[in-house]
Amino acid sequence: MIFWLVMLGCAEERIPDAIWDVEVTGLETTCIDSLEGYQEKFRYEAYFEGSKVQLDINGETFATGQRRGCIMDYTSATYLEDGEGGAIRWNIEGVAESQTDAGGCPDIPDGKDWVGTETLVVVDSDNEGIEAGCTYSMEVSGTFVSQ
Repeated sequence: MIFWLVMLGCAEERIPDAIWDVEVTGLETTCIDSLEGYQEKFRYEAYFEGSKVQLDINGETFATGQRRGCIMDYTSATYLEDGEGGAIRWNIEGVAESQTDAGGCPDIPDGKDWVGTETLVVVDSDNEGIEAGCTYSMEVSGTFVSQ
């Protein structure tokens, strides 16, 4: 038993290949009447394997996808959200231009290292007030933290 505890304690922590602090801002939606000023900050931790990318938030996988030069396309898993009006299932599809401290992506504005959009898509809904197929469009921008 002590052997397994020691082995678990010695497990190497996986270190991200790149980290960005991003801010997500709601732009428009076809799901409800208002975005109510949605804005939230996250830390995106990226792990690269060739052209594949995994994005984590708070140590949990948020999305996976592909990167080609400065462009990253990614999709989250499908999440279940229970609400007063019934459950909805949704995922996020994102595309971003991103760079590290080395720069090299000419379409990214000065002072930013991550510029993109994310679209939350309701894939299924038991909530009469939210239709399957409706979307929330969000702008995502941020800065590189470390590599």
